[in-house]
Amino acid sequence: MELRGAETSGGNALRLSDEVKTACDCVEFSWKQESPDGVRLPLYLYGDRRQLVTSLAFAVSPATAFYERGVALVANSALS
Repeated sequence: MELRGAETSGGNALRLSDEVKTACDCVEFSWKQESPDGVRLPLYLYGDRRQLVTSLAFAVSPATAFYERGVALVANSALS
């Protein structure tokens, strides 16, 4: 899995990055009822961003910068 346009900064937090791609070695998903403050980022199946899998919530600030940069996650980077 790759993070495009950002990098992790511990836990559920992200920060913008100058790197185009950041590898995510270990990923754990959990589903919760409450909606955390922050941003919902798309998770695409492949790097071409044609097939949206879902969107995931992350703690970021400011959220608008992440949308402007087009930050997204890519599930299968081997076929992108």
